[in-house]
Amino acid sequence: MNKKVQLTDSIKVPTQREFTDSGQMIVPCAFARTGSQMYTAGSLGIQDQEPNELVEVFRDEADVFAEDTMSSFRSAPVTIGHPSVMVDSENAAELQVGMLEGMPTRDEELVTGTLVIQRQDAIDLIEDGVEELSAGYTCDLEVVDEDGTQKIYQRNIRANHIAIVAKGRAGSACSIADEAEELVEEPDTKVEDETAEATPVVDEVVEPEAETVAEAVVTQDAMDVVQAKLDDALEAIKTHDQAMTDAKQLFEDTLESLVELRVLAADMCEADLKGLDAPGIRKAVVVDKFPSLDLEDKSDAYIEARFDMLLEDDSHTPMGDLLKKQAAKPVVEDKAVDPVVEARQRSIARNKV
Repeated sequence: MNKKVQLTDSIKVPTQREFTDSGQMIVPCAFARTGSQMYTAGSLGIQDQEPNELVEVFRDEADVFAEDTMSSFRSAPVTIGHPSVMVDSENAAELQVGMLEGMPTRDEELVTGTLVIQRQDAIDLIEDGVEELSAGYTCDLEVVDEDGTQKIYQRNIRANHIAIVAKGRAGSACSIADEAEELVEEPDTKVEDETAEATPVVDEVVEPEAETVAEAVVTQDAMDVVQAKLDDALEAIKTHDQAMTDAKQLFEDTLESLVELRVLAADMCEADLKGLDAPGIRKAVVVDKFPSLDLEDKSDAYIEARFDMLLEDDSHTPMGDLLKKQAAKPVVEDKAVDPVVEARQRSIARNKV
């Protein structure tokens, strides 16, 4: 397997923050590291495993600190959350909130540097506790056989952006704070398979000359060609059926997630959530919790980051209180009763009457 993929992961930075006279935040950061990280098989484009199955992907220091890799992070744009498209000169005005100052440097197993945060909404998020960084990049995936065990390695890593996120894959080593955070597996990834072939299509059949028809029909080569085309057609049908199955599963998973989000949001606030999609539900909760907060020009990524913070702080939901109350009830154990003793007690009671 040799795939070109777009991935994201993150780590944490210290809190030495400074502000310029113009209000820009200057902060040191670490945004990538060596070692291994977990991804889902679906995010890596692996077809022979379940989409949600976790796969360990390794990253050698030779690849992370290669000159081309380090240079690709030079002046990398900073975004709020991972955008749905690659950041470029045409969309930077909308998506970019800051940049990496010059070239990154190596600090043991980490890639480090200094961020210049220019937009106020991004500065507010960082100051309010949204402190992890997540690098968005493309790379090649290579399967290597090591002592009979197949391992997947990232090669040719090329940066696109550095995102400010509530939680990221690489953990608390890469962020804008020094307290530990829980590792999560929720990367927003895209896959481009350079070696994958397009959906097979049966080639147009060219009619042979009349005098060669009989010979062509009876030759084994001709039969092999026909069989190959039939195999390609069958494979195309299987690929289409699998795509339809995957689409149905994605719809069901999305619907289930929306229902869970709606139930969770209903426990957190009293806002009317009827008919709202996932971004609308998150926004309704944030507005309910922060009625004075102006969300007019705020992006979905900004609102989602605020919502994630509320999830971490909301420990007094009705369901949580009910579980705590149930756990506090004393447990009364039933004692076994000896029937002989019980009969004797009833007899004594009758004789007293």
